[in-house]
Amino acid sequence: MIDPVQMSSAGEYDVVVTNEAGSVTSDAANLAVLDLVAGHEVVGNGYVAGGTVTITNTITYIGTLGGLGYSVLPPDSVNDVKWSYMSSGGNVGTVQPETGTTDLFEWAWTTVPASPIKFTYTLNVPEGTTGEQMLTAMVLPRFNSVQLQGLALPDPLAMEEAPSFHTADINGDFKISLTELLRVIELYNTRFGTTRTGRYQVGEGTEDGFEADLVTPSSDPANLSRYHAADINKDAKISLTELLRVIELYNYREGTTRTGRYHIDPSTEDGFASGPEV
Repeated sequence: MIDPVQMSSAGEYDVVVTNEAGSVTSDAANLAVLDLVAGHEVVGNGYVAGGTVTITNTITYIGTLGGLGYSVLPPDSVNDVKWSYMSSGGNVGTVQPETGTTDLFEWAWTTVPASPIKFTYTLNVPEGTTGEQMLTAMVLPRFNSVQLQGLALPDPLAMEEAPSFHTADINGDFKISLTELLRVIELYNTRFGTTRTGRYQVGEGTEDGFEADLVTPSSDPANLSRYHAADINKDAKISLTELLRVIELYNYREGTTRTGRYHIDPSTEDGFASGPEV
């Protein structure tokens, strides 16, 4: 029994069988080991009903692959309307789904690129879609002429509905004002003792639905029912990089006038983009 299997476990193995008549050694069996991990995550804050959602995928491996496949099972249809494939980007291989494909989306690489392999795809979301939606992806490496299969992590991938407004936009006018920006800075400046953590928590009844978390160390894992739109990596902390992103939205100008206007864009890191929707 080899548990856990490691790269160093690769090699030839035989068995010696012994009884009162003597012993015999079997032919050697070769054990090959493939170290491969597939992961996927939602770009931005989630899906837009009647709009799109973009997923980024990363496959890392050690070893030599003879081929590679990747397939995605989308969420269930809504009012008999199915999720459909829109487009791919990045290292998408020699085979990819056709635009408008439903039910199952498949990619393939006959010549496998070097690790890591990164690509994105965008799906059309049915009108009326609400709540958490689940998506499953399977990675299919060919290794030593054997077809293997495994699941991309997390399994399944939970997709939340993108908010209608940026959390910082307290009055929902699609503009980030100075007062609203200062509120994000207030959360960013949260401290645990003398250390700035940027830690926040859900705060029912506050202007934006969040409040400073003064009692949780920065190192503790996040476990919130919902996250601030500025918190791109969903770790329950507002970092300097994330604050600067809000400042970028705040600084949008129309001519010489700063308006702070933004619009929903599921393809961006936070699900929003500067300026009015074109």
